[in-house]
Amino acid sequence: METEVNMKISVKEKEDVTVKLGTFLDCYQIEIETEQNGITSTTTLWVNEEGITPKMEVDTGSGSVISMKIVFKLENYT
Repeated sequence: METEVNMKISVKEKEDVTVKLGTFLDCYQIEIETEQNGITSTTTLWVNEEGITPKMEVDTGSGSVISMKIVFKLENYT
């Protein structure tokens, strides 16, 4: 069985992100919108120049019965 998946990736803006570990300056806000079987989900990543992702949000919902938002924040980095 094949399912068509449409993805749209956009770089929105640069902003500072503060998490438990500290503040990460000038992070790129990257938005990934995925649409499959009439359900759209959006994942937003904040990534700095060193490739560190201090924050990520996953928002599932548009078109689905259950809608939820999950937020991940960096607490430790080694």
